[in-house]
Parts: sequence; structure tokens; C-alpha cells
Amino acid sequence: MTSLKISRKSEYPTKYRKYKIIVDGDKKGTIKTGERVEIPIQPGNHELYLKIDWGRSNKIAFTNVDGEKVQFRCCYRGDWTNAFLGLYYFFIKPHEYLLLEKVTDSMEA
Repeated sequence: MTSLKISRKSEYPTKYRKYKIIVDGDKKGTIKTGERVEIPIQPGNHELYLKIDWGRSNKIAFTNVDGEKVQFRCCYRGDWTNAFLGLYYFFIKPHEYLLLEKVTDSMEA
């Protein structure tokens, strides 16, 4: 089965909020803090990003083959101890409010 696996770091600023998982422009699910989700997808070219209210993550384009499990991890990009950094991402860079990155074999999800 071809699938997309996403893990989310447990963190304070967005602890009680779910991130929407957007694949190819469609909402495919949500992910809570500290959670790992697996979403079945078709083989081929895809675009993935996460969304929370006004903010979102970077968009990642990827290709997967039949039977492959593609892994990503996500987190809040700001620093809850630095209010200015949070305001920067809130007002200036809402499209970088969350961080999404592909997990390679040498990384741990």
C-alpha cells in the first residue's frame, strides 16, 4: 500500500490545535501534537502542506511509487519564548508559520 506518514513534534504554542493535512489541494486529515498519522495516497506526483487558520507550512512536491511510504515531520516554526519571532511569522511570513520537512533514511521521524 502506498502511503504518506507524517509525525508532529509535541510543542506548547499550538498544543491544543490540529494542523490540517493538505495533499494536492484537498484536505486529507488532521494531526494533533505529538501524533503520527498515515494517509493512503495514489502513486505519482503530489504536493503537501499543512495549515492552521491563517498560517501554513512550506509546500513540498514529491513523487512516490507503488508500495512506497513517504515520511514527513512537522512543527511550529516560532519560538514560544520569543514573542517577536511569533509575531514575525504571524504577520510577515504566514506561509512559513509551520515547518514541514521530508524525512530521509538517515533521519528519524
